[in-house]
Amino acid sequence: MTIKAIVLLYLVGLFELSWQHNQSLKCNRYVTQSTSYSRSGASFSLGPHFICDVENVKEASEVRVLIEEISKPGLAAKNPSEIGAIVFKASTLLKIPTEIFKEFTNLTSFAANDVQLRLITRDDFMDAHNLASLSLRNNLITSLEDGIFLNMKNLRSLDLARNLITEISEMTFIGCGDNLYKVDLSFNKIKEIDYATLAPLAHPKKLPVELNLNSNEIRFVKESHGVSHLVFEDLSLEDNFIRSFSCPDVKITELYLNNNLLETASFDNCSVEYMAVTNNKLKWLHIHKDLKGLIAPRNNIESFFVNGDSKMYHFDLSDNGQIEHVFPSLKSMTTMQYLNLSHSIVGILHEDSFEKMTQLKYLYLKNSGIQIIPFGIFGNNKHLMTLDLSDNELETVDLHMFTGLEKLKTLDLSGNKLSAIEGLERIKTVLPELREIGISRNNWKCLNLSVLIRTLNQLQIKVAADEPTELREPRGEDQGSISGVECY
Repeated sequence: MTIKAIVLLYLVGLFELSWQHNQSLKCNRYVTQSTSYSRSGASFSLGPHFICDVENVKEASEVRVLIEEISKPGLAAKNPSEIGAIVFKASTLLKIPTEIFKEFTNLTSFAANDVQLRLITRDDFMDAHNLASLSLRNNLITSLEDGIFLNMKNLRSLDLARNLITEISEMTFIGCGDNLYKVDLSFNKIKEIDYATLAPLAHPKKLPVELNLNSNEIRFVKESHGVSHLVFEDLSLEDNFIRSFSCPDVKITELYLNNNLLETASFDNCSVEYMAVTNNKLKWLHIHKDLKGLIAPRNNIESFFVNGDSKMYHFDLSDNGQIEHVFPSLKSMTTMQYLNLSHSIVGILHEDSFEKMTQLKYLYLKNSGIQIIPFGIFGNNKHLMTLDLSDNELETVDLHMFTGLEKLKTLDLSGNKLSAIEGLERIKTVLPELREIGISRNNWKCLNLSVLIRTLNQLQIKVAADEPTELREPRGEDQGSISGVECY
């Protein structure tokens, strides 16, 4: 091979290397305004900036070459100060390329997701003073050293989900600034947390934080002496192995504890507004008076106690077995608007069961073992719009039972043992706003069903069947069906 050929081959190689880097680097996404919001309404905005997508980087030397490429005028951005975000894609990074934060001083967003990153240190972010968003999800990070975010005073959003982090200490988030309001540590290997660990994130003088610890291996949430007045906008601890939980002197807007092993939980000293504890093993609940919403299906709750005058307006206690002893506490909840007791045995209903729930709008009693509806039970529920009594043991229904439900729009009586509805001629008087009724899977007599259907047609009340079809009257006197409704 001649010297001329070797030189030519070398030049071709340089051209290919340059071409590969240019193909791996795209800084042509221009954003005029980028705003991120938290549930509390907190936000941070990034002004006009270029986003650089970096692809197929496999070695540290390539990162340095790419930084030089990005810094060149004319690559969409006129100068490095216009680069606001860098995103690594389909790459492998053994460590954070710290040169990036030194070169691009206005960088506010950095993402290196799924790049096989194993280690991050405090020195990696020594020059990341302006960084507002850091995303390192789906990597192989196993630990977070103390004070790792100490120099990131402007950090707002931190995503470390889907790593292998086993613990966080009291010093992990120390000095992380007052603006960090969104932290995602879900799908890691964390086994234990305590409130001292979370104190730097949830200090009362900071923005309320949204902390996601879902799908870890957490078994304990420990109390810490001297730690108080913590504030969380959103604390998510779903899909862990937590058996007991308390939160003394902590304020939480939304608390999620679904899919744990909770047997005991005390919230009487914990100000929570909305709480979800679906699919646990709870038998009792002691809740704070400020709780407004409680989602607790698939437990074994037999009783609960409210510390003070309840402000609750949304309560889902479905699929909880025997709950007849819950009613003494329910009766005092005058602010209730949504109540779901479906698939739970409520026992015998009494005239005063819902008497004080004067604001009730939605009541679900599906498959609750109800045999009798007492007359006058809904007399004070004048705002009720939806009533579900399906899949119970009702053999007779008289429209007078629903006296007082002047705003009821949906009534579900399907799946009972009804052969007729008494007082049908007064349906427009008793239920003037009724728009839909479920009547399938009962023991209708065809004659009675025919009268019912004609009445509903005249009043333009929709029949909600299990399998809706065109509304039609029964075929013959002995057997028929109408919109999925059979008669005999």
